[in-house]
Amino acid sequence: MFPGCPQLKIAFWDYDLLFGDDLIGETVIDLEDRYFSADWNVFVNKPIEWRKLYHPSSKMDQGTVRMWLEILPTSSDTRTVKEWDITNKPAEDFEVRVVVFESEELKMMDVEGTTDGFVKTFFDP
Repeated sequence: MFPGCPQLKIAFWDYDLLFGDDLIGETVIDLEDRYFSADWNVFVNKPIEWRKLYHPSSKMDQGTVRMWLEILPTSSDTRTVKEWDITNKPAEDFEVRVVVFESEELKMMDVEGTTDGFVKTFFDP
């Protein structure tokens, strides 16, 4: 019921048969804020969002969840609710090139009096 609905908490757990399940992280969504927001109600198809997962024992996020939120009235007919295809898109090959033209102030750390600098890259969706 709106107003008065509590916040929606979505928690992700690691199943553990022997020692009990472990909380990975959780995210909290204020449903009233969404439902009464003019910006959120403009979208016919709700946008996909990336929400950080937090654990109570850490200030750092524990990962992300890709999701969208729809709030449907209880009077809506479940046969008329649009079904969404959420299967992953097929993987595509691509090439990324990283070129370092110049570097400065790398300390000579090797026995030969040189340094072997290198670059690491990461793709974060």
